[in-house]
Amino acid sequence: MKSKSEKGSKIAVIIMLVLLIAWGIWKISKRWKGGSSVVLTSYWKIPDFNLTERSSKKLSLKDLENNIWVANFFHTNCGNPCRKINLQMSMLQKSYENINNVKLISISLDPERDTPEVLTNFANKYLAPKSRWYFLTGDKNTVYTLVLNGFKLGIMQLQDKNTIPYSSKFVLVDNRGMVRGFFDGENDKSMRMLQISIKTLLGESK
Repeated sequence: MKSKSEKGSKIAVIIMLVLLIAWGIWKISKRWKGGSSVVLTSYWKIPDFNLTERSSKKLSLKDLENNIWVANFFHTNCGNPCRKINLQMSMLQKSYENINNVKLISISLDPERDTPEVLTNFANKYLAPKSRWYFLTGDKNTVYTLVLNGFKLGIMQLQDKNTIPYSSKFVLVDNRGMVRGFFDGENDKSMRMLQISIKTLLGESK
């Protein structure tokens, strides 16, 4: 027959296991519920750039210092393939409209046609605020070098090879100019993860 001390030890072990399981469940739920925090890798620093915003003013990496920002890559003649990613950017803008240090950057992959005037008309369709959502254009070689070598993104060619390519990727950059994540603008689950990641960076910057 087992002694009271042995029984007590077993009960204590069971209680400890139950508590550990409960703690693990609580940590997981805290991490994911309501978009709390995730662990984000710091990849590389975006090289400095100097592109033209829809306002015709120049925008550089330095202008984005101390801001968390999301970049996407589109053009105004993209049509259906870009429509969803533009809508996703619009929803991001609404989600963070009261947070001044979260910016959105839309870089045109058709800079020869997407002049500041064209970008202004396009941005107005999405009610994009000039102070937080920037639409950039510039020299084609400069833009493509930045996208391919700076953000290290591939770009997708549409079925018609004579059309301008685009990218469905969103790139999250922190307030030091470091790339912290890549997200699929055509995937709702990936976009929810982007929102969680932005909240994580907002917590880091406090």
